Amino acid sequence: MPFLLDNISFSFTATPLLSRVSLRCSPGQRLAVVGPNGCGKTTLLRLAAGDLEPQAGSVTQPSRARCLFKLPESDASVANYLDQQSGSISAKLKRFEELSGQLADNPGAKIPEEYSLLLEELTALNAWDYESTQRELLGQFGLADLDTSCPMRTLSPGTLARLALTGILNDHDAALVLDEPTNHLDAVSRETLIETLVKWPAEVLFVSHDRDFIEQVATSVIDLDSAVWQGLALARGENQQGVWETRGGYSDYLREKERARQSYQRIYESQQEEKRKLSAHREASEVVGHIKFKPRTEIGAAQNFFADRATKVSTRRKNDDRTRLEQLSRREVMKPRFAHFGIEIPPVHLGAGIALSVREASVPGRLAVVNLELASGEKLLVTGPNGSGKTTLLDWIAAGAPPTDDASGLVNCNCKTVLIGQDLPERTDTAIPADCWEKGVGVAGKGILHPKFWNIPLGKLSAGNLRRAQFALALSRIASQNAALIVDEPTNYLDLDFVQVLENALTSWNGTLILASHDTWLINHWPFARLMLQ
Repeated sequence: MPFLLDNISFSFTATPLLSRVSLRCSPGQRLAVVGPNGCGKTTLLRLAAGDLEPQAGSVTQPSRARCLFKLPESDASVANYLDQQSGSISAKLKRFEELSGQLADNPGAKIPEEYSLLLEELTALNAWDYESTQRELLGQFGLADLDTSCPMRTLSPGTLARLALTGILNDHDAALVLDEPTNHLDAVSRETLIETLVKWPAEVLFVSHDRDFIEQVATSVIDLDSAVWQGLALARGENQQGVWETRGGYSDYLREKERARQSYQRIYESQQEEKRKLSAHREASEVVGHIKFKPRTEIGAAQNFFADRATKVSTRRKNDDRTRLEQLSRREVMKPRFAHFGIEIPPVHLGAGIALSVREASVPGRLAVVNLELASGEKLLVTGPNGSGKTTLLDWIAAGAPPTDDASGLVNCNCKTVLIGQDLPERTDTAIPADCWEKGVGVAGKGILHPKFWNIPLGKLSAGNLRRAQFALALSRIASQNAALIVDEPTNYLDLDFVQVLENALTSWNGTLILASHDTWLINHWPFARLMLQ
């Protein structure tokens, strides 16, 4: 039995969150759910998993489904947690071993019904290799040496994430519902997860902001931001609601959506031109229909005859135009909001020569020796594993001073810098004007933050919108300071559509740019200089 959502609707408030959504996820399919922050992606997963009940429509689940929505919170030991994740398989295996031992000691004894039932159930669950597979999974996710007696609460987020995955991936026939499964994973664990999922025999329904993960894993992409697709359907005279599915990975989805946007734009422009022509034609018909004659002679009678005929023609034309306008209004698409969805980073005046020089810079235990030169207007991507010193290097460049007393080497930046850190801003952040916490970002948010959020205090914004506000305020300072831009983990907290627009803006900007990122998609598509930290 597949995941089957049939015309479901759901809302936490009076405003609909999901409306008339239908989708099907069959065995062997891996559906990635994408869309803007707050559009209901996690809610859709919870509805599919049965954690929430739809307010309209119906949901059908596979007979067995395993879910991962957040890091496990438990006071239990690792061993107890894994037993709980087994769904009593471990306990049933132990009981089966006990009964088998009893039968071995009494060969002539009648086989108890409990033994037969357990044998049938464990065979159906494919449980005979459960414990060996569990050990194998722990090894694949780098947890072979984990002390299973230690409490779960003492584990790091990365260890918890890997442990949670081993718990649900040891049920090969179960459907999977995964919310941001690559969060907190190192590169090796992420690759292990990808290799496991692409061979998964059952249904997989997941949400992720990891574009490369979607590219490698998904067989289809479900887009909750379906206004473009619905607009195209409306223009064809169809009433299509809910979500839109594109076959293939993330790059296939991007191509399909870009084609859809271009088609939408052409249809909108064509419809507006048709409306202008029909309106002008109606106005011309009105003029003809209102010509007045006073028939006092034969000439006047003739004039009256032609005036009456002109009036009838005018009336017919007006009726025809009205009918055509009514027909057009039924399939008219709204002004495309994505047409004004873009970021313009103010250009800067570039000086000649070297913008940044780093000589033998290092911090014991945090940053290995770095040497680099960056010319004015060049762009650099800094990569490396967690703990390699990416943030340390960026902070040093931005501050213009060593981060610690034991740092050595020289970092010389020949221009001002604007730094956007990897974390969301707080009230103590000196880069954020104090009044923004009470009044919002104002017009500085143009092109980056929806106008309805311009005057909202920063503390009341969602994480995604607060990140946008952080970018808006930083980019507004670029031109006045003629500064280089430094961004640590630019994709953090942002939805996929905005990330794509942001990356296009950053790479097409004329100024000096330094990014640090672990985002595999960004790294694989970066066209400029790179620095790999060890």
